[in-house]
Amino acid sequence: MKIDELYRKIILDNYHNPFNKGLLFNEKEKKYLILEAKNIFCNEFIKIQIFFNQDNILDIRYETEGCVILTASASLMSFFLKKIDLDLCISKIDNFLKMVKNQKFDSEKIDKDLYSFKNISFFPSKIHCVAMPWKLTSKIIKKYIKINLKNF
Repeated sequence: MKIDELYRKIILDNYHNPFNKGLLFNEKEKKYLILEAKNIFCNEFIKIQIFFNQDNILDIRYETEGCVILTASASLMSFFLKKIDLDLCISKIDNFLKMVKNQKFDSEKIDKDLYSFKNISFFPSKIHCVAMPWKLTSKIIKKYIKINLKNF
């Protein structure tokens, strides 16, 4: 299988069988933040819910209305950022966003499946689709840190 075919397969697999799709609501569990974003250019929508435990992400859940790229990106993001330290999350997000914008990035710190999005910069209209879940997750993490600054 050629590398482009493999990347296409990874994206389609994560669209048809996404990780962590669907929000969870439990009135007893209040340790989560939810934010949403909309792409006004192509009418896409994403809502992300992150469950925190001190300085770690316990779980990332989401709902999307949009293209294959948006859903696949959210799926892989939720898989690779789950159960890790917040500082590492921010670092991974920044590195991923550099990759999709065709900027200098640390290739050793990118999970292999995420290379599926490396050439998205050749399709400028899709950069926002792939970046939206990552940017929104970064915003949620930074909001959580600000709220809980005294604990860090």
